[in-house]
Amino acid sequence: MNWTNRGVEFVEVYKELILNLVSAHTCYLRPVLKMLIQIFLKASLRTGEGKVEISTVTVEEQKMFDRAHVLLQEIINLVPLTPNILFPLLADSFPYMRKDPCSQVSYVKNILRMCGYLSVHRQKILGLLIDKVLNIDVHCPKDKIEEAEEEDHMDTENVFLMETDEQSPSSLSMNDPLANTLDIMMEDIFHFIDCVCGIQDGNKELNWETTKQLYKDFLVIFDKMILPTHASVHVQFILFYLCSLHPMISDGFLDYLWKKVQNPNTPSVIRQASACYIGSLLARATYISLSTVTACFDLMCGWIHSYIENLTGSSRLIVDTCLHGTFYAVCQAIFYVFAFRHKELIEMKNGLKYLRGLNLERIVTCRLNPLKVCMSAVVRNFANVARNYQLVYCYTIIERNNRSLIPVAASQVSGITQSVSFSKMETFFPFDPYLLKRSRKWITSLFRVYDGQVEENQSEHEEEDDFLTENISPSSTAVGVTPSSLSELMSYGISPGFKQILSPKQRIS
Repeated sequence: MNWTNRGVEFVEVYKELILNLVSAHTCYLRPVLKMLIQIFLKASLRTGEGKVEISTVTVEEQKMFDRAHVLLQEIINLVPLTPNILFPLLADSFPYMRKDPCSQVSYVKNILRMCGYLSVHRQKILGLLIDKVLNIDVHCPKDKIEEAEEEDHMDTENVFLMETDEQSPSSLSMNDPLANTLDIMMEDIFHFIDCVCGIQDGNKELNWETTKQLYKDFLVIFDKMILPTHASVHVQFILFYLCSLHPMISDGFLDYLWKKVQNPNTPSVIRQASACYIGSLLARATYISLSTVTACFDLMCGWIHSYIENLTGSSRLIVDTCLHGTFYAVCQAIFYVFAFRHKELIEMKNGLKYLRGLNLERIVTCRLNPLKVCMSAVVRNFANVARNYQLVYCYTIIERNNRSLIPVAASQVSGITQSVSFSKMETFFPFDPYLLKRSRKWITSLFRVYDGQVEENQSEHEEEDDFLTENISPSSTAVGVTPSSLSELMSYGISPGFKQILSPKQRIS
C-alpha cells in the first residue's frame, strides 16, 4: 500500500494500525521495518521528462521521507529492541554501488537523518555508511577519475561556451559515474558534520561538545575501517575536515597516529600508514601551526635517532623494507613535510639553527639508507631544499644508490641465512589533491598546494601541484646511465658541495 502520499487522516490511521501490529505481534516488526527502508530508496521515481538533479530532494520525496521517519521513530519508542533488527536490514538494503545514483544518494541522506533520533547508535550508523562509501572510493582510483575528466576536457576544449555558469549542477558533475555518486555522498557527509557541529547557514560558532563527540565517533570508524583500507582516496578527508574545526582535534589526531607508530605491538602496515597520515596532514593542512610541525619533527627525529642507536653494531643494520618499514615511513614523512614547509621553518626565529639541530645528515647517511627506499619524487625535492639551505648534501648518495641497483640476495643474522627485501616504499599520501568537484568546497581553503621546487629556472607555468609528477624507480634506470629526467638532479653529484641559488641578500650565513 502506497500510504505516504495519502491524506493526513489516512496516514494517521495507518500509523495507528502499524503500531498496534508491531506491539501485539513482534514477528511483524521485521517486514514493517523492511517496508520503511524501501521508502528511503524511492528517489528513483525521477524518470521521464523534467528530471530533477540527483543531489536534491523534491517536495514529494521530502514529504514521503518525513512520514516514514516519524513512523520509524514511534516504532523505536514503542519497541526498544528495534535497533537490533534495524541495523542488519539497513546494511542489507544498501543499494549496489553501480545502481541508480538517485536511490543511493537518497538512502545516504535518510541514514544520516536517523543519527538525529538514534544518537545512542550514531557511531554504528556512521560506520555502516562509511563502509559503503569506502567501497565506492576504492573503486574510483585517482588515475581513473583524472582520465575521465581529461577526456571530457579534450572533447570540449574546442567548443566556444558563452555565459556558462561555473556553479551549475552540470558543471559540477563528475564524468565517471561512480566518482559522481561518491562526490554527492561526500557532500552530504560534510553537510551533516556542519549541522552536528552547529556551523551551518553562516554560523561560525562551533558547538564544542557535539563536535568533540562526533570526532570520537569518526575516530573509532577511522581506526576500524579507513586506516587499514588500501587505496582510499577521498573518504579520509572527513578526518581532515574535522581536524580543521579545532586545534585540539588536530593535535589529538596527530597524537593518536603517533602512538600507533610507536607501538611495537601494532602491525607494521598500520604503523607505516599512520606515519604516512602524519606526514600528509602536516604537509597539506593549512590549519596545522608551525609549532605543531616542529613538535612532530622533534618526536619523529628523536625516534629515528634512537632507532639507529639501538641497531648500532647489529647485523640487522641493513637496507630491508620488511625489517625497517616503519623507520622508512617516518623518514619519508620528515622528508615530505620538510619539502612542503621549509620556507616557514627557515623564516621562524633561529629556524636554520633548529633544522641543523635535527641532525638530518645522520639520518640520510646512516647504513639503513632511507634515500634508497623512499619515493624518488620525495627524495628529489628534499635533496633540492636541503642543499639550498646547506643542511645536508644528498646527491652523492642518490647517485651511488642509482649505480647499485642489484640488491643483496641474502644476509647472515645470528648464524641463520635470511633473504633481504629491498624495494621502493609504496607511495601513499592520504591527503593528496582532492578531485571531487561538488564536495571540494569544504577542502579547498584548508589545503596547501605544493609551490614548486627551490630553483631559479623553475617554469612559471607548472601545474598546480606537481610534487609527485615524476616517479623515478631503480628498475627504470640503467646502471651508470643518468636519465634525462634526472639531468638537473645529477648535475651536482660528481663533485660534492652546495649550490648557492639565493641572491647575495638572501644567502644564509
